[in-house]
Amino acid sequence: MPNDSTLNKDKMKQILSEDPTANTNIRCTVDACKNHCNNVDYCALDTISVETHEVDPKTCECVDCGSFIAKSEY
Repeated sequence: MPNDSTLNKDKMKQILSEDPTANTNIRCTVDACKNHCNNVDYCALDTISVETHEVDPKTCECVDCGSFIAKSEY
């Protein structure tokens, strides 16, 4: 997956035209989250909180998006 900081201006314009709330610095594929941009795989928040549920996290499965809010809760 390309680093989002290297998105060219045309690609950023396309993403933002599809969903102007998209933060192109935060990729997200979690459709069940209230903060997910529906038309593109980005988060609408300015910042997110990354948290762990492990004492000594070693893999990406050990961390979660602490900013997740289920669409069903909103």
